[in-house]
Amino acid sequence: MQKSQRAERLLSSLAILGPHLEARPGRHEIPSEIGVGAARALWTVAAAKRRIGVGELADALEVPLPRASRLLGDLEAHGLVERRRDPQDRRRVEVALTPEGRRLAAAWKAAQSLRLHALLDVLGARDAENLVRIFERAAARLGDRSGRDRTLRASAGPRGDRARHA
Repeated sequence: MQKSQRAERLLSSLAILGPHLEARPGRHEIPSEIGVGAARALWTVAAAKRRIGVGELADALEVPLPRASRLLGDLEAHGLVERRRDPQDRRRVEVALTPEGRRLAAAWKAAQSLRLHALLDVLGARDAENLVRIFERAAARLGDRSGRDRTLRASAGPRGDRARHA
């Protein structure tokens, strides 16, 4: 089978499987008061599992720094994140989830786990293990090619071609 035929078959399958593989909250899981952009920012901060800088968040979301700052302002206004100056470098502002932000992120993760469990259950134990192994191998190889940790960018989801400082 040709590479292009395999790609077409994969695309057809991904169109159906996409919602099960989504690595961030679905639109129906996002509170309307924060919006999709702010939800992506919150999910990215949660995925980091540590305090991250505002610039690092902007890079992960592939948005200009002022846009990332506005998204964080929305999240702060809803009590979901907090910004603090880095005690080691006063120029750097770090972002972390509040207890309410952690609660919302945990609910999103639980919903994501249910979607993945449904997919894996359909496959059966052997095929599910093979799928996980293949995805892990692909992720490791793609990460190696990029030359950097892609964890934050992957958690933010796909974006268009926006300039970082547009």
